[in-house]
Amino acid sequence: MKILIVEDEIKTLNGIEGLIRQLGEPYHVVGKARNGLEGIELALLENPDLIMTDIRMGEMDGLEMIKQLNDRRFSCKYLILSGYADFQYAREAMTLGSVDYLLKPMTKDMLKEALCKIDGILENEKASIRVSSFSAQELFERVFLAPEISGPVFRAEFYSRFEDAEELHLLLVRGENRFVDTVKKQIVEGLRQSMDPDRLLVCAQKGSQEIYMLIRGGEREAVKCLVGRQICRLYEKGLDDKVFSFHSFQGIENLEDAGKRVRDNAGWSLTLGRRQIISDERIRELAIQKFIYPSDLEQAIIRRINTGELGEIEDDIRAFVRFLNDKTYACADIREALVCLTVAVLYAIRKASYGVYENISHLNLMDWIRQLLFTDHYIQIMMNVLMQYRHYHDGLHHNAHPLVQKALRIIDQGYKGELSLEEIAGSLSVTPEYLSTLFIRELGIKFTTYCTQRRIECAKHLLADPNRKIYEVAGESGYGDVKYFCKVFKKYTGLSPGEYQKNQS
Repeated sequence: MKILIVEDEIKTLNGIEGLIRQLGEPYHVVGKARNGLEGIELALLENPDLIMTDIRMGEMDGLEMIKQLNDRRFSCKYLILSGYADFQYAREAMTLGSVDYLLKPMTKDMLKEALCKIDGILENEKASIRVSSFSAQELFERVFLAPEISGPVFRAEFYSRFEDAEELHLLLVRGENRFVDTVKKQIVEGLRQSMDPDRLLVCAQKGSQEIYMLIRGGEREAVKCLVGRQICRLYEKGLDDKVFSFHSFQGIENLEDAGKRVRDNAGWSLTLGRRQIISDERIRELAIQKFIYPSDLEQAIIRRINTGELGEIEDDIRAFVRFLNDKTYACADIREALVCLTVAVLYAIRKASYGVYENISHLNLMDWIRQLLFTDHYIQIMMNVLMQYRHYHDGLHHNAHPLVQKALRIIDQGYKGELSLEEIAGSLSVTPEYLSTLFIRELGIKFTTYCTQRRIECAKHLLADPNRKIYEVAGESGYGDVKYFCKVFKKYTGLSPGEYQKNQS
């Protein structure tokens, strides 16, 4: 029996491993993890028969790990390691498919009894399982979505359901957000119309952004035409924010390659735009132009951020996107251009306000850009980001609450000394909690973040002088500890003080 142990306490983790080693055959520890995230990664890599997991852990707890593995249709047994205080959680784990639970601390005999029980369950399941009893739909889900854990037996059974060199067609439906059940049902039912249900297999991981449909038999053009008509009806129902990628192939053994093909082709939605069925033939028809990055348009956007003249920045971003759409460029060139502009915008915001940049960095902006389906969505994403910066900029220079403006003046005059939220709040006759809340509401960043920004701005000004020593700059910027100053400076600017000073000369 292959066993994975997931436990955040290193002493307990090693102790359990030691007990299993003492028990000997047939028990083998194939991996050890310190939290649920590591547990998922090791489970998919090692494919254990049993996962022994604690409940309360950092990063991801044991219950969430089990839920996510269940969503991936991962097949194994679970043994919960529970303290008395976790008994209620252990009961919940039983509803998720946990076989049993052990109270910590455990003895060798307790562990042996639990493992023997699970070993018996596994043997009974092996004796009773009949792969041939699975439907083609169930096999498709296992083999296509989880090939790393389905194994050769399921794959061989699935392949046996098809004729040699059978004509097959794979359709990928992709959205930028996860499909909710109602939308997924609408798409699947819409595409099933006018099609023999026995010819269609559908699979999608729970909460994913993709739906796959495998269509059996039929001449390629006829099937594509049929699918196209149904997709047009979906467009008319307002689902034109989805990408449809279609590929025909022969032989079920080529399914994995077909899956890669439809995923790669789906990226061409950046070039083709909405209401297109993307296929190899449609891509080959494109007359791809040589791409030259529009540096002048990027500079216009960055200039507005640097000067704070944000009133017409949306027009500049639209001009950038319009440039990408005016000619036929490769999807990789378009995505790279969007990534380059995003990096430039984030760098400009970081220079202006690390606090705003820090808030934005939590949005996983680069992941959004890499998953972007249509260029017009980029405008909305970037304006949402820039509105956060505009909120900070306008509050700083024009519209902030009078108390915040007074606090800013106190900080500007006293940033070289010790600054305390409590002292400034006291001088303004308000509570620290109220002043802190005002700062976040009016500027979008914390009081402490603004104080640090002010000191770093002073340091940048001083470092423009190549003769300044780093320790002098640290002291004049309000930092008594040079090492700490260097650490904070690099965090806020991306450069060490020495690197920044060299760049200024």
